[in-house]
Amino acid sequence: MDRREIAAGAYIFREGDPAGELYMLITGAVEVSLAGQAVARITEGGSIFGEMSLLLGSPRTATVRTIAPSELLVIHDLNVLVDTQPALLVRIATQLATRLKDMDERFVQLRRALEPPAQAGQPR
Repeated sequence: MDRREIAAGAYIFREGDPAGELYMLITGAVEVSLAGQAVARITEGGSIFGEMSLLLGSPRTATVRTIAPSELLVIHDLNVLVDTQPALLVRIATQLATRLKDMDERFVQLRRALEPPAQAGQPR
C-alpha cells in the first residue's frame, strides 16, 4: 500500500484499462463515469473504488478522475490486504452490499415507472 497525492483533473484510471490496484479516498473528491456519462461522485474519506475489476480480474468498468486535489491510499496486492487488514475487507464487502442494495432499489423504481397503468378493476 502507498499514499498518493493527485491534482484535480487527473485520471486515476479509464474504462477498459487493466486492473491492478484498488483505491481508498483519504481526502478530496473523484468522479466516476461510464461511457462518458458521470454517474457518481465520491467525496467521503474511507470510500473505496476500483475493487470490482480487481476482484473480478477484468478490465476497468468505469473511468475515475479527481475533481479536487485528492489523497488516495493505493492497494496493490489483495492477498497482502487479506493477511494484514481484515477490517478493510469487511469495509469493502459492506460497500459492495450497499451498492447492490441501491441498484436493486433503482431497478424496482425504474420497473415501476415503466409499467403500464393498471386497468380499472385489475390489481397492479
